[in-house]
Amino acid sequence: MIRLLAVGVSHRTAPVELRECVDFAREGIDAALAALAGRAVAREIVVLSTCNRAEIYGVADTDTAADAFGRFISEYHQVAHETLQPHLFVHRGAEAATHLFRVAAGLDSLVVGEPQILGQVKDAFATASTLKHTGALTNRLFNSAFTVGKRVRSETGLGEGAVSVSYAAISQQLTIASRTLPSAQALARALGGRAVPWSSLGEALSSADIVVTATGATEPVLTRARLEEVMRPRRNRPLFVIDIAVPRDVEASAGDLDQVFVYNIDDLRTIVQENLARRASELQRADDIVREEVERFAAWMQSREVVPTLVALRQRFESIRRSELQRLESKLAGLPPEARARVDEITHLIVEKLLLTPTEQLKALSDESTVIAHADALNRLFSLTDDKPKPDGSHPQKVSS
Repeated sequence: MIRLLAVGVSHRTAPVELRECVDFAREGIDAALAALAGRAVAREIVVLSTCNRAEIYGVADTDTAADAFGRFISEYHQVAHETLQPHLFVHRGAEAATHLFRVAAGLDSLVVGEPQILGQVKDAFATASTLKHTGALTNRLFNSAFTVGKRVRSETGLGEGAVSVSYAAISQQLTIASRTLPSAQALARALGGRAVPWSSLGEALSSADIVVTATGATEPVLTRARLEEVMRPRRNRPLFVIDIAVPRDVEASAGDLDQVFVYNIDDLRTIVQENLARRASELQRADDIVREEVERFAAWMQSREVVPTLVALRQRFESIRRSELQRLESKLAGLPPEARARVDEITHLIVEKLLLTPTEQLKALSDESTVIAHADALNRLFSLTDDKPKPDGSHPQKVSS
């Protein structure tokens, strides 16, 4: 039986110090997908990496893939598994779908309702799809997630107002510096600020009261030594530095400097709580949308698990019935056609009666793990694996030795 799994860490489970150590984007998502695919632990895989999460979505044949995903995250980033493991989350089946749908809708973001995450989820899926690491289940899963994201944006008010972490960090006169001046100028125009070249960063820092840093650098941009130099002419005027980058842009020890106050992305939780309070009236509708789409996806996914098993079970019983009638052919040969037809009808009804209860019971199950357990049991008890229809509806051919 196939298993849908979601394994990873997020701002809800791990501190920024750990999240920045497992940033798949640093080496490239394509490299991570290739490395994970090389381990052959799953049929389908999608890797999602943002400043607030590092997650693997996979479709596997056994539940051991969940542990394999967690160990891959550790080994790929050279983080001790005993360090990472307590912070890992594992979701299965409908729970995995619920998690992804909430992520795509911005409901699991540090600032609820932020719109950028949907684009990041789309990019993650597009990368996996282009590299041919997706399949029927992940295709359906992620397209359903996109539907959830669009519905929450259009049917609720969660997308209104200031919802990005950077906007939550600061909303005043801005001076913007970037390694490329045109980029700084474009952002300055959009936000009503002024742009300065990267070479003027020191002067901008010296005159600033609050600094927000959000680069894609892999090493600290603002070191302790640089901030010490910035603080000398300030005459004890405090400097507040808000680091919303992952990996962090500010050297951790910089916060020990006198009158330098450093806050990272996890320190913005107070703003997150205020954001939640303002948007509480819209959250219930968003949750309802997620629930509706999860139920729809779960029903589709369950049909993929249950229907092939029931078809194979029915075929096994029918095969036995026909085999027994053929074995008794010599004894039935003397019966008139009407009697033989009656025997065929009665044995067929017996099979239908025997299959009625297990069919109804299996279709009525709503818990994903119970469905898988029951279907697995039927497959083992009646050796149905060889009889199961393929996704195209055909059946495998048994080869005689």
